[in-house]
This record gives sequence, C-alpha cells and structure tokens, in this order.
Amino acid sequence: MKKLISWLQPPHFENEMDIKRARVLYPIVQVMFVVYLALSIYTAIKQQMMQFFVLQVIGATLLTGIFLIIRGEFEIPGYIIPMVILLGTTLAAQNGQGIHDITMLSFPMTIALSGFMIGKRAAVFSTVGGIICVAYLIHIETSGVLLSDYREFTDYGDLFIISLFLVATAIIVYKAMDIISENIEELKRLNEELEVRVAQRTAELESSNKELEAFAYTISHDLRAPLRSISGYSSILQQDFQEGLDETGQRYLLTIHQSAKQMNTLIDEILSFSKTSRQGLTPQELSAQTLKEIIQGILAGLIALDAERQIEISMKDLPGCFADPILLKQVYVNLLSNAFKFTRQCSPARIEIGYEMLKKTPVYYVRDNGAGFDMAYADKLFGVFQRLHRQDEYEGTGVGLAIVQRIILRHGGKIWAEAALNQGATFYFTLNMDKTQPKTRPEQQEQENPVAL
Repeated sequence: MKKLISWLQPPHFENEMDIKRARVLYPIVQVMFVVYLALSIYTAIKQQMMQFFVLQVIGATLLTGIFLIIRGEFEIPGYIIPMVILLGTTLAAQNGQGIHDITMLSFPMTIALSGFMIGKRAAVFSTVGGIICVAYLIHIETSGVLLSDYREFTDYGDLFIISLFLVATAIIVYKAMDIISENIEELKRLNEELEVRVAQRTAELESSNKELEAFAYTISHDLRAPLRSISGYSSILQQDFQEGLDETGQRYLLTIHQSAKQMNTLIDEILSFSKTSRQGLTPQELSAQTLKEIIQGILAGLIALDAERQIEISMKDLPGCFADPILLKQVYVNLLSNAFKFTRQCSPARIEIGYEMLKKTPVYYVRDNGAGFDMAYADKLFGVFQRLHRQDEYEGTGVGLAIVQRIILRHGGKIWAEAALNQGATFYFTLNMDKTQPKTRPEQQEQENPVAL
C-alpha cells in the first residue's frame, strides 16, 4: 500500500524548476492514463476493437510518460501530453460531430498548455499536430466516412480557417511567453538589486549598532566618573557645609545633587535600551502559572514602594506564551511602573491586567484609569526620549516604552495603545515568536560594573 501511495506522489528532484514541472506534468499524465484505461475497457466491452487498439496504444504511451517523469525526464513526456490530447480529441470528434464537435476546443487549449508548461517548440508541435488532426477529420467528413450520423457541409476551406486560428493561438502564446520571460528577467534583476541593497543596509545597520555599542560604552565608563564626582562632592557639601550656606545656596546644592541622580538614571535607561537589541533571546514555554507569578512579583515590589496608596488591582488568568522570561518581565515592569506612576493623582487608582482574543491570537494588555494622553500624539509614544507629560508632573526619561517596543518586536509581536486625556490608557501587545527559532545567547561582552551614585 505504501509503495502504491509513493507511486502516486510526484517524484522528488533537486532542481526547483524540475520540481515545479513534475508537480504539474505528473498528475496530468496520471489522470489521462486512468481516463484512457477506462475508455479502453469500455470499448473492449462494446467490441469496438479498432478503437480499443488505439486506446491501448495511447495508454501505453502515457504509462511510458509516467515512468520517464519518475526518472526525471520531462522533454518526452512534455510532447506526449499534447499528442495524446490531440489524438484523443480527434478520436472523440470522429465518433461525434467531426470538426464541429465541442471537443475541438481542446486544440487551442493544448497549444497554450504545451507552450507555457513545456516550451515554444512544444507549442509549434501542438499547432502542427492540431492542423494534421483537423485535416484528417475534414477528409473523413468530405469522404462520407464519419462514424456518426451527424452531417454538416464541410470543405477544405474550413481547414484554412481552423489552421489560421490555431496558428494565431500559437503566435499569441509565443508573444505571451516572450513577455513572461522578459518579466522574469526583470524580476531577477530587481531581486538581485534588492539583495545588494539589503546587504548594504545590513552592513550599515551593523556599523550603526557598533557605533551605538561604542556610545553606550563611553556613557557607562567615561561619563560615570565625572558624574560620580559631582554627586559625591555635592553630598559632602550637603553633609558638612550646608549650615554655612544660605537658603538659596542650599537650594542650588540640592538641585545639583538631584540632577546628578537624574542623569545617572538616564544613563542606566540608555544602557538598558542599547542592550535590548544585543541581548540574546532564550525563549521558552511559559505556563499561565509562571506568567502569573512573574506579574505578582512585580506588583508586590511596586506596592511596597508606595504602600500608603489606595490601588485596586485586578488580574485575569492569562494564557501561557512562548517568550524570553527575562525580557517579558522587563515588559511588564515598564508597563506596570507607568500604570502606577500615571495613576498617582487618582483615588482610588485602578489597574487591570488581562488579555483578549483577536483572530485566535491572545492580546495581552495593561489598563489604568490615570492621566492618559491625547491620541493625536500616539505616534510619538514609543520613540526614544519622547514624553507626553511634563517632567514636573511625572518623572521619567522617555526610554521605558521604547525598550518595551524593542522587546515586543524581537518576539515577532506588535504593541499599541489606546487612551484619552485624563481617562486612563490601555497598552496592548502580542507575542508571535516562532517556536522553531533556535535559542540565542548573549555574546561574551566586556563586564560593565556601573558605579552606584
């Protein structure tokens, strides 16, 4: 049984063009063989021995074509198919209405099929064969030996008309194949140009990434030293010399110290953003319980930082996912931190963590009833250093959501937001990482030990 099934399957070839030809020609020859085998059995039962013999010859020819295709040869089977179609149509017309038979429509179709599937020479072969078959049918009609009782005036003028039609069909096929060939060549040229452009863009991107890494290294090592000095000396001044300063001086000193701390935070955010793209992915199956524990741990830490606030938190049972647990945790850290921050003026603050199904894909969300934002500025939401609220209203660097977007994109997902000013915001995201994607790990990099200020 397995051998029979394998015999019915198209053969496997290494060449892509041969595979395409096999997938088209092989089932056509098989179907035609079965049809003519059934017809030969039928004619044998009807004792039409001459037709039975013709059908046997056709069947043997088709069987030969099948085995040739299995061996990876397409040239001969390619000519067998139009030949069998022409002979079979002629046989049917001989038993029907001659050149007026509806089956004669297969002649131009055969020319088109053979031309497009096999080549121009096959189209010429089909055209010549079709004209010969038409001439034969006209001959037997004018000789009065048509096997059916159908009678209609026919002369050799019909041969000229039909031949002209078949030649016109062949010419059209020729021109169409030339156009297709030109388009294919143009497509190949465009693909080659595109590959070159992609290679150039890739090289430019790699160069930009290296520059970004160098920039991040400079920030982490070169800027931290003077920043540490500013922060350290300002702390000393506050502790030892604050009493000697007037109110204005104390205020200036406090501003210096706070600005140094803010600068340190900004440096940390920039480093985190640059590492997001370079950090290796270790995706794994995360169960619903694992995801729940990750979010509960984040919420516990945020609540502990502001225990006096009245916050109503609701969380649905989320579906499991395939993701990097560390990076996914970073996503929820940033989104939930924003929800806590922008609901600071709300009493009570309400934060909802859940999901919706969209075309069989889970869409995770974090919703709050906080400050929200104007949707007219939504396109700036995930840009680096983009802020939709003043610094004196809500602290931040404008990097957190950019980090979230990078993480989501690396997981093959999307992120977007819906909000209204003073009516809260909802952040949605999907995770569509391919489970067959191999796990990648971070490259060995120079250890960075940021100095806490």
